Order: sequence, then structure tokens, then C-alpha cells
Amino acid sequence: MLSDALDAVVSVYRGWHDLESRIGGPRIIDFDLAPSAFPIQPFESRIQVFAAVEKLAIGLPGGHAFLRDRLEASLALLRALMGQHIPFARYLSQTMRLDAVPIPAKVITEQSILVRQILDRAKLDFERGLRGRAAERFVSTKTGGELRSWLIAAVEGDATRAARLLVPETDFELTFEFAASPGFWKAWANADAGQRSRVSYNLTPRTPYLRGDAFLLAHHEVTGHVLQMECWRKLIAGGHLHPAYGVTVVHSSEQFQFEGAAQTITDLIYDNGELDDDVLWAREYRRYGSYVYQRAHLDLNTGRNVAEVMDYLRASLPLEEQSAIEAELRGRCLDPVLRAYQFVYAASDMKFGAALRAGGKAGLLRVLKAFFKAPHTLDQVTQLLETCSSSSCGAVPDITR
Repeated sequence: MLSDALDAVVSVYRGWHDLESRIGGPRIIDFDLAPSAFPIQPFESRIQVFAAVEKLAIGLPGGHAFLRDRLEASLALLRALMGQHIPFARYLSQTMRLDAVPIPAKVITEQSILVRQILDRAKLDFERGLRGRAAERFVSTKTGGELRSWLIAAVEGDATRAARLLVPETDFELTFEFAASPGFWKAWANADAGQRSRVSYNLTPRTPYLRGDAFLLAHHEVTGHVLQMECWRKLIAGGHLHPAYGVTVVHSSEQFQFEGAAQTITDLIYDNGELDDDVLWAREYRRYGSYVYQRAHLDLNTGRNVAEVMDYLRASLPLEEQSAIEAELRGRCLDPVLRAYQFVYAASDMKFGAALRAGGKAGLLRVLKAFFKAPHTLDQVTQLLETCSSSSCGAVPDITR
């Protein structure tokens, strides 16, 4: 009966994913690591999906808190997709299990200073934008096939080598996709049922790549996300992890560990002195941007006037195009998936960064390897991060059996 209950999780999520793809809704499954043989439960409406997910949540056996958190988050997302407006603090708690609190202003200011200091060394002014020959050190001019080759080379080179150094016993192959999406995302890693992991890049000219992006995105998507998922795929194939855990989604608190680990991966592998200025600046600028956008995300979702939020973003992020800012805000407020998911980046980056500073690279590496070996709830992730500087790191019990 336990196996039947967990098997149903795979079938229901695959059915929901199929429904949304047919009606033009959001992608539900991020990585589908379960064997292809699992059936797809057919659905004709979201209310049918809601009833099935609710039944799973009620009938889920004890000892599977990770899956319970996912199911509860899915119920919240389904309510939102069907038109229910859920106040932001409650929605964030139901999906990501996070409190709706901003990144402290002091942290944002300190990160802003760091970004400016790197540009100062190149005699560039943050407020005036990246212009002239000096700016070529930070912004890529590659297009077309040259851009594709540059992005693939970063994955197949340093990022894949780093992944194999971190977990030597895990090997994998990748598929690449390129698109000119109207969205402002840069890269995404996922996997369909029975398929190898895929890294997708957005080649829209509206958001040019920074010179450091190829290196950073390769490590984020491959050494971070793909490596963890391939470790789980191996556990599932060996019978050590039920396939229900390997049907991941981006709308639940599991993303806290996924994004926190991926965002910290270059900090873990490299000292700042080992990184070229273009990579160092891109990393710190992206981090600064996530902090600023998180504050705007919270303000706009809790009633602040959009004009005031826009003024704050334009003043804080003078390098961003107005159209990109507007698109980012629309997603964070109006898209039921992004309204929760985008908030997790800054929060997890702060928590993982604090763990790195407290426990050093050895401590954080123990944390990441624990994540690679088993799913952890947000409470367990927090406990691991808070103890990563001590010998007790990794003592959280295995919840996957």
C-alpha cells in the first residue's frame, strides 16, 4: 500500500503536467527522474487535479515530509491557477514555506558597494552604464553560432569537470536547446521522463549576456542542478529512493536547497582571486540584482505603489532595460509560479552564503553532498546549514526509505 500511494504521486504529477501543456499553462514538472513506465493519470480540468492532489496529501503515509510539503504547495498553486487570490505572506508560506521578509537594506548596500568597486578597477561608472572599450571586459558581443559554441564550451569544459570532482561516481550526458524566448530568463536545466538532462539557453537579443555569464550559468545549471538530479536519478535506479521524490517542481520549498546550492557553487569551488574580473563582477552583480528584486517583489505584492517600486528599481539597477524591469515585476506579481519561486533566490543565497562564511568550504561541501544523497525538507536544510561548521553536519536522518 505504501508503494501504491507513492506511485500515485508520479502518475498524478505527470497527468497534471500533461494537462497544463495542453491548455497552455505553466510547466509543472521540472526534472522527471522516474522511470518512463509509470502511467500518466488523465485529467480534463484543474479542479480534477486539485481533488487528486488533495487525496494524495490526505493519504500520504508518515515519514514523507518532503513529499507532503510538495503536495501542500501544489494545492496552493492550483488554487491560484484557478483564480483564487491568496495574500502574499500566506501564499509564500504555503508554497515555499518562507516568511515574507525583505533582504536587509544594509546587505543590499554592501553588495552594491562591492559591485561598484569591481567596476572602479576598470574605470567604469555603475550609474552611467557599461559603455566604451573598457565595457567589453564585462559584456559579451557574441551572437548566433559563436554564442552557442561559447555557452556549450563552458558546460562541457570547466563545469562538467567540477561536477565530476565533487561527485566522482556520478556520470551523465546532456542535451542542449536554444531558443529566442520573449521571457527574460537566461538558462534553465530540466529533464523529461526517460530523457537525459537538458540545458536550455535563451538567445533573445533583448538581454545580452555578460562575459562572465557562460561560466556562471554553466556551474549553476550543471555543477549545481544537473549534478544533484543525476545523483538522485542514480539513487532511484538503484532502488534507494522512491521515484516520487524524483518528480521535482519549482513551486515548492524543495527549491530552497536546489537554488541555494546552485548559487553558491562557484563560491565553493573557487577563491575570488582565481576568478577573472568579468566572472567575479557578473556573479556579484547577479547577486545584487536578486537582492534588489526581492525587495521590490515583496513591496509590490504587499500593496506598495508600482510607480514607487519602479523608481526604486531604476535607481538601484541603472544597467537594466526598462522593458526587462517591467517583465520581471509582472512575473513576480501576476504569474502564480514565479510569484513564489522568484522569491526563493535571494533568501536561499543569503542562507547558504552565511553557512559558507561560518563553516568554510569544507562545511558547505558536506552540506551539498548530503543534499546529493537524499531529499531534505526546508527544516532539515536549515538545520544542516546552521550546523555545517561542526562535526554534526549531515546528522539529519534519512527520510527517503
